[in-house]
Amino acid sequence: MAEDKTSKPGDGFAADLSPSGGEGPPRQSPLDKLNPLRWFRSETPDAQLERGQQLVDRRSYLQAQNVYQDILRKDDTCLPAQRGLGTALMLQGGRSNLLAAQAHLQDVVTRDPTDLPVYAALASIYDKLGRNEDADRERRKVAILKRLQQEPDNPAANNNLGILLVQQKQW
Repeated sequence: MAEDKTSKPGDGFAADLSPSGGEGPPRQSPLDKLNPLRWFRSETPDAQLERGQQLVDRRSYLQAQNVYQDILRKDDTCLPAQRGLGTALMLQGGRSNLLAAQAHLQDVVTRDPTDLPVYAALASIYDKLGRNEDADRERRKVAILKRLQQEPDNPAANNNLGILLVQQKQW
């Protein structure tokens, strides 16, 4: 299934930050939805990630945050849940939510420094917080990482990325 890159409310980064990558488990049958015992079954992390993404798509950001936080309580190293929680917080808006989203997305790029959509989302968060210099740095990282995807051995791009990471004390 192709990833949906259409514009969403907020900044348009929600499609890129989809924790499930656009694919998920098969749909439940109508009888399964009516079964009262389903509430006692444990959902798999993939099913929870899919449910969280569906909630974000429906703009139910608080419910999506609860789903992602539940996943993170079970496994605090789950990058898709971190990314999803950061996305839900970012799209919900408000200064405190943006700061929390920044922390979660920063954790994602610390663990996976090649995640381009997260850098773009961080740039958007910094813009909304009025931190233009930080936003420009994140945009430069996106440009450098795109260049490194095309030419992994490009010495200038590797050097520039190293300088940016050292400046932000991420290296």
